[in-house]
Amino acid sequence: RMFHAGDPIGYADLTSPYWQQHLVGAGRIKQ
Repeated sequence: RMFHAGDPIGYADLTSPYWQQHLVGAGRIKQ
């Protein structure tokens, strides 16, 4: 239940390669 925090998909897909690439791209854009 700790992973659920109202957004289970957020944690479930956080390990997927799609999110990893998406987060990396967002980090580069921020800089």
